[in-house]
Amino acid sequence: MHLVLCSENDRPALWAYQKLREAGLAPIELVTASSLDGARSWTQCLGECDELTFELDDGRSFSSLQIQGVLNRLVAAPEGIARRAVAEDREYAAAEAAAFYLGWLHGLRGVINTPTPQGLCGSWRHASEWAVLAARAGLEVPIFRQMSGEPPQFGFQSLAPAHATVHSLLVLRGNLYAAPVPGEIGAACRELAALAGTDLLGIDLFESDRGLMFAHATPFPDLTLGGDALIDGLGRAFGAAAAR
Repeated sequence: MHLVLCSENDRPALWAYQKLREAGLAPIELVTASSLDGARSWTQCLGECDELTFELDDGRSFSSLQIQGVLNRLVAAPEGIARRAVAEDREYAAAEAAAFYLGWLHGLRGVINTPTPQGLCGSWRHASEWAVLAARAGLEVPIFRQMSGEPPQFGFQSLAPAHATVHSLLVLRGNLYAAPVPGEIGAACRELAALAGTDLLGIDLFESDRGLMFAHATPFPDLTLGGDALIDGLGRAFGAAAAR
């Protein structure tokens, strides 16, 4: 069995789920964040048994022993638990929910984009962190500065100048999809994904007088950019996980 985990509003993930079904990947199940939030039961056995089971409100039941591959698009733990807590305990409840989701996701096999403490579908990094990793990977990187008086969200925006031409590509376990790029740029993008520890990474590059330069990276890319080639790649990734 294979799972696509996502929010009900994640259109690229819903597209990928439908395309994987059409491509013949079976069985495959769509599990949304809201359905996880309303699950009837969870059981996790650690040690000799090492099994996770959960039952959703719609009656579907899942066992980690049956799950062979997962496309993980969960950005954060659902807010249901935190909302049910009294106001002064909501921050604590949200942290506990995040830890719980981090734990059970790590118990599944074949997860594409394993969870991290910095994000359930991969690490969300500050622009300065991405810039350092991109430079280490061999990409040209623009100078980044953020002043103490600037809003925090400034550090999570694209480094591409306004009106620059931006090319988006995807890296899935060492394979490139979407925008074609020169060989050395492609190799650097693959290295960036490896340094980031992210199976499926979206990377934006912008045109400059120095050639293509790094603009942005995300563990939550628009999957539709990869088209049918990405669907084939996801199918192969799931097949490799099932073979292990």
